[in-house]
Amino acid sequence: MKKILLIIPLVALLSGASFAFAQEAPSEATGPVVVATVNIYDAKIVSQQGNVFSLSFDLSNREGVQPAVRYAVQLIDQNQIVADEVVYPDITNLESHSDVIKNIEYTAPAYLAGTYRLTLVSKNTNGLTLAHASLGEVALSGTDPYVEILPSTCFLQVEGEAGDKKYSLDQGVDIAPSETLDLVCSIKNHSSSALVLQPSFETFYRSVFGASVQTSPQSLTSISVGAGANTTFTFPLPKASAPQAYDVKFSFTNAADIPSNSITAHYVLRGESATIQNLTLDKTSYVAGDTASISLFWTGPASNFFDARTTPEKVSGMQAAVSIVGSAGACGDDTAVALDPQRPTQIVPFSVTRACDSPKVSIRLVDSSGNVLASSTFDFESTTPPDKAGDSTLIYTVLAAAVLVLLYGGWRVFAGRAAAGATLILAGFCILSYGLPVAVHADTFTQDIYLVSSGGWAGSYTVYYDVNMNKSAFVPGETITAAGNVTSAACGNSLQGAINATINGQNKEVFYSIFRDINGVYQIEIRTSSNTFTAESTPGNYFARFYPELHVPTEGPGAGSYFSVNTGGSGCSPNSSRGLGSSTGGGCAGGGMLRDWVGTTPYQMPYTVAVIACTSAANTCGQTSSGTIQPNGSCSATTPANPAGYGNACASTANACGQTNPGTISCSSACSATTPANPAGYGNACTSSANACGQTSSGTLQCNGTCSAAMPPDSTCAAPTCTINASPSSYNAPGSSTLSWTSTNATSFYISSVGYVTAPGSTTVSPSQSTTYNGTVSGPGGGGSCSRTLTVNRSCTFNGQTVTHGNSVTAYREASVPFGSNCQSQTRTCNDGNLTGSFAYSSCSIGAPADCTLDGVTIPHNSSRTFYSQQTAPSGTVCSSLTQSRTCTNGTLSGSDTYRYASCACTPAYTCAGQTIQHTDASCQTSSVTNCPAPLICSSGSPTCVTAPAIQVIDPFEARPSLIIEGDTTFLFWNLDHAVASTCSVTDSNGVVVSQGAASSGPDGVETATIESQTVFTLRCTGEDGEVVTNTVTVNVIPIWVEF
Repeated sequence: MKKILLIIPLVALLSGASFAFAQEAPSEATGPVVVATVNIYDAKIVSQQGNVFSLSFDLSNREGVQPAVRYAVQLIDQNQIVADEVVYPDITNLESHSDVIKNIEYTAPAYLAGTYRLTLVSKNTNGLTLAHASLGEVALSGTDPYVEILPSTCFLQVEGEAGDKKYSLDQGVDIAPSETLDLVCSIKNHSSSALVLQPSFETFYRSVFGASVQTSPQSLTSISVGAGANTTFTFPLPKASAPQAYDVKFSFTNAADIPSNSITAHYVLRGESATIQNLTLDKTSYVAGDTASISLFWTGPASNFFDARTTPEKVSGMQAAVSIVGSAGACGDDTAVALDPQRPTQIVPFSVTRACDSPKVSIRLVDSSGNVLASSTFDFESTTPPDKAGDSTLIYTVLAAAVLVLLYGGWRVFAGRAAAGATLILAGFCILSYGLPVAVHADTFTQDIYLVSSGGWAGSYTVYYDVNMNKSAFVPGETITAAGNVTSAACGNSLQGAINATINGQNKEVFYSIFRDINGVYQIEIRTSSNTFTAESTPGNYFARFYPELHVPTEGPGAGSYFSVNTGGSGCSPNSSRGLGSSTGGGCAGGGMLRDWVGTTPYQMPYTVAVIACTSAANTCGQTSSGTIQPNGSCSATTPANPAGYGNACASTANACGQTNPGTISCSSACSATTPANPAGYGNACTSSANACGQTSSGTLQCNGTCSAAMPPDSTCAAPTCTINASPSSYNAPGSSTLSWTSTNATSFYISSVGYVTAPGSTTVSPSQSTTYNGTVSGPGGGGSCSRTLTVNRSCTFNGQTVTHGNSVTAYREASVPFGSNCQSQTRTCNDGNLTGSFAYSSCSIGAPADCTLDGVTIPHNSSRTFYSQQTAPSGTVCSSLTQSRTCTNGTLSGSDTYRYASCACTPAYTCAGQTIQHTDASCQTSSVTNCPAPLICSSGSPTCVTAPAIQVIDPFEARPSLIIEGDTTFLFWNLDHAVASTCSVTDSNGVVVSQGAASSGPDGVETATIESQTVFTLRCTGEDGEVVTNTVTVNVIPIWVEF
């Protein structure tokens, strides 16, 4: 087997600063290959309100431009089971050496109670793990009812598989497209009501960080579970259509909206596939002539993994087809490069032919048959806000340099060189170290192996490890936390492996997972996920060394397999403490094949130990003291005492009235009290109390709030006056008026017929006769009087009706008159109780008119009725032709006495309406009997159709005169019977129509147009019997004789 050694140099930066330190040269070939350097730092819980957490962290990237970064919050219980996971929709692109601050809110399920570990996880959209960060333990006290899917009881089964094998949810079992994968779990109803639960599935590409995938619709039955009861269910998982690895998130819904937790099952659909694990660029903008360097991390079929149920899929001739489009269009010609299946990481060069910014890279993985096995588009437009991102190294370096210059100047003035030199260097180093951002280093690297499966197949296989430290800079003796994880690159399955770390001479396990039988299901159990170390006591730059391990399980799926590691430095540990060696003794097989591998070439991660300056908590006055950060994270400085006298009582200076305010001595030793303001209004102008007539004198307000002015004596008051008004000043009785009054300098006011009043004032009065109102006033200045007369006009009475003064009423001489006579009226006017005129009646009526009577019928006055001249209509006529309308006026009928019959009857008869026979009955109602078809015709008086007679010439066709002078006209005459008039026409020699549709010319004939020469006129008609008759007449012209 050919081994290819991949060595990618790792450049380590000190806390993002612009200086680096040399990495020790490894003693053997390096196996790990770095594929991502995304970090999470400064992760913290800002606040917690019940189950709602405000979180803050920075996403950071060191090498290359990393697109499609997502993040999630995980809540992990004491059994290391994920109780809740929220993947946020935000997708971030990180430029090289950049970071972006994230402030998010996480709401834990309201039903969870107990202690949990809150963590942050970052992956790309294809599920590649990028970084982890722990936020520490949190306490929840939820009490809400919920439906709990018990994760420890869940497993997957392939329907129909021999032995009823069980697979864990994260094992990633591979299935054929024709197979059905069942999910089996137990649930508990933590509510007081019985529930009907409806299953809910959502499928994601490779992991829950990937895109949602459409699956074929399923018809699943609901399940019922009683209050507080447990039950077990089995549901088939929905399957995607394309071969690949998938996550299926499962939960329940119900009509009562009782929430349920969710679980995630991982499976692989067999078939030819490939995965674009990650893709980075060297920068985010290019100019024409540049070569863009595309770092591609890819893997082959997802079903090619450690403990797969079948032999690996074979793909050959793989190529990566790449295109890049910028904001101005295509950045260059599309390119395609061959992919080496033994090299999951590969650099793809792309020639840039035009300016290219905010590039969007589209990549397709194509096999030798042209099948596209994977495709992705990565948008490298920056999503980092300008005020929250960037490389701050230069800012901090300049700041440190400025401080060094200031310290150097101070040394030159105040101290000797020897003593201050060390102080200057130490202070500058502390400031530089403390001022730089502290990053959590989290790198992802791969390791290639060649696997010989116990299932009888062999193939290349890629494992990726991610390791992280909680910070990159520590104080001497501080606790360092390191963690890691091991995952299958092809399908995203967790693996049985370990990572050991050597930090400050301490060698500890930071990750360890084992494949074991738990409740009859083989699954990965993470025994160790992190460990702690003590930082060096001496400041300096150091490396943490991570040694990856991989182990074949001794039982369950994959047991009995062997592998070789594609690295120049590998170890075989027959006596490994893991207890994973083969039963034949030792962990190695012949020919370099292994069952247990411990890497001897470490992945090295740089970190710094530095003395970091700090300040104490401030005293009440905000004063602090200086110190250094201790290993436990505290500051050695103590809070200084407050200034002498601080807080003691004191008084302000006095105001104009001698008043002061109390206070206390402040941080500046001054009294905090301010001089009180003078009493409100002090020194303002004021007036004395008013005397009996309201007079006052002027003064100013004193400190006690009184006015210095004295009240003037009453002897200065003016004599009182008054006025009385009436509105209206007169009215016709009955009526009313508003009486109003005013006074000046008066203390008493009396009005006759009203009484004592207060001025000003008003009241309504209604005297029946004219009245004078007299007023009397008195006051400090003496007395006075006033008056007002209200004029009242009397009303009149007529027949019990009141007529007011000046108004009139209409009176009549008689109470009634006969019809045709007029009522005589008279206007009578009221004048102060006297009514003019003498007519005594208030109304007059005219007598009723007389009615008329004829032929036993009464006709009311002014009404009309139809009368007939005969009681029986002659044959052929109807009664309506014998009528006259006669009107009654006061007993007299209009019209002729000939029409004296009130009724009329018709004589029954048959008549013609064209060729239709109609019958008129005795009541004059006419109805159609039949329509006569040719040659039959309708004949009046006959109830049946008769044979049509031939045309009868009543008057022959002739011209009068038939001899005319040139330019004159003549008249044509004819009269035919039994001819159909509509068919008759008369034309001249030229075919000009003279007459159309007339069987007779009438007695006056039909005049022709002017005739200039001899003309023959033709009469043509069709008879009722259908025979056509034609007659002609010639008109001759007498020429005009001219004498020469």
